[in-house]
Amino acid sequence: MRESANLVVRECLIFWERARIPTRATPHCVVKIMKMHNYWRNLQKSACRRSETQEENERNFISDLNNLFHIAHANALEIIKIEEDKKKNLLSQREAGRRGCLMRIDMKLAKREERVLLRVIEQESRRAKAHHSSEIDGNFMDSSEESSGTEDISDQPGPSPNIAQSSLEENINAQIELRMGIVRGRKCFLTPKIMAVLDRFHISQRSAVFILEAVAESLGHNIDELAINRNTIQRHREDFRKTKATRIKEFFKENEPSFVCVHWDSKLLPALNVRDLKSERLPIIVTEKLLGVPKLENSSGKEQAMAVWNVLKDWGLEDKAQILCSDTTSSNTGRINGAITFLELYADREMTYFPGITYMN
Repeated sequence: MRESANLVVRECLIFWERARIPTRATPHCVVKIMKMHNYWRNLQKSACRRSETQEENERNFISDLNNLFHIAHANALEIIKIEEDKKKNLLSQREAGRRGCLMRIDMKLAKREERVLLRVIEQESRRAKAHHSSEIDGNFMDSSEESSGTEDISDQPGPSPNIAQSSLEENINAQIELRMGIVRGRKCFLTPKIMAVLDRFHISQRSAVFILEAVAESLGHNIDELAINRNTIQRHREDFRKTKATRIKEFFKENEPSFVCVHWDSKLLPALNVRDLKSERLPIIVTEKLLGVPKLENSSGKEQAMAVWNVLKDWGLEDKAQILCSDTTSSNTGRINGAITFLELYADREMTYFPGITYMN
């Protein structure tokens, strides 16, 4: 139910964003939809009772459906910085019966913002090109003096395209933030050890911001000069996880066994994108090494076999998987649609099967 409410809210917020009207936080909107659904369910339970109260409640519910599903911010009229007709439009929408309608995208405002963004990008691109060309000229002059004019300019180290592109994007973002009145610190102190601690104790991005700000301030640093924000922390955590995963794979390949026994068993685990929702995942282990926990669309044998095979290919173990180990459900041991049958089909060879050993440590 909560997942469906999240989907409805995301679709609803599109129209409010087009009208440039500030809205409440998404969790509050989800709670409002769920309250409306619960009220409708209570009416269904009493549908057979044709009392005056029941009929009045049904009429009120039907009439409320024609009114605005109001998710605007409590101070929306004070926050809106655009022309007065949009404020009047919001007030008319709040009336019973919804006089008027929410406007579509303000094309004039959208085009103006697009022109401003393109202008900023062009300016930063020209500035970056001029800066890079001056650096190349400086490197060329230095190298000419050191080598008496014998070295070619192509031998001089210059910034890689990826670094230049990243620097350009950061400059563009900084310019946009400056135009919006946002000034952020640029001094980054986030280390892999800090990222490991945050992941180890399941600290969210928002909580990490408060913790790092408090620690930096207690150590006497000016937090306005430090890059402490959710986007920076999330980017560094993702980079750390990618680097860590690469190192784990490299270390495993250095001590790779001659053959492996593949274990798998589907489990219901908490979903990563929706609160209080569980999704089916498939932990895959080879010889006491966890390879992955991919998400499954369903529990069919073909789906499980495809997940196991993709993980084995990712680790380069498809030729070394000789033994299969799982429980004895039909989705695994089925003669036609079992996961073992599909795995042998993908590997194009027969494998040894050990049933029921996934429960042993």
